[in-house]
Amino acid sequence: MRSLSAKAMYGSNPALMREIRPHILAKPQKFHSLVTDPKFQERFEVVGDMFKRPKFIDAPEGVLPYLNRKGLSFCFSSPNLKKTLSPEIADEIIEGFALLKPVYRLLM
Repeated sequence: MRSLSAKAMYGSNPALMREIRPHILAKPQKFHSLVTDPKFQERFEVVGDMFKRPKFIDAPEGVLPYLNRKGLSFCFSSPNLKKTLSPEIADEIIEGFALLKPVYRLLM
């Protein structure tokens, strides 16, 4: 199956990650529920290089994989490559941004 993928959020940026982590820690269950929601996971893959050794150990277990990254990216994926050259792709992009909106709001 061919698919379209695109990065939708942050790359490796230590200063930005220092700003994001407190927001994740302020609402760890909420963040975890957003990024593990089946609808979110159907469209986005969470990626980012992990630290060789964990720097954060005193946090809820569910958010440790996100805190212990050098950067955090949410990569959008579309399972229907034919839509990329049609106006129908707009619906998927709108859906993707709607899924990202609560994540963005939590991290800002």
